Amino acid sequence: MDPYEILGLSPNADDDAIRKVYIELVRRFSPDTDPEAFKLISGAYEKVKDEQSRLRHYLFNRETPGDTPFQAFLRHVSYHEKPKPMNYDQMKEFLRKCAKS
Repeated sequence: MDPYEILGLSPNADDDAIRKVYIELVRRFSPDTDPEAFKLISGAYEKVKDEQSRLRHYLFNRETPGDTPFQAFLRHVSYHEKPKPMNYDQMKEFLRKCAKS
């Protein structure tokens, strides 16, 4: 099952949002009151708790929709903001530094 569905989050949620939802769910479904739900929630959180875990989940999880791990990687990259290209002055400074090296 998709960890985002278990936690009730969108796939582009950040680390803070994921942690807040996890803590809220653990309070509601503690290991003492509902051990099965707690195990499910903890497993989902481990898969998406930080950037590296999410990337590992997208690349190697067989439940991820898509035909190949590469397609899952492309989907992960598409969730993140693209860097802006350098402007003219930044490019000049970069080339000067490269020429000095």
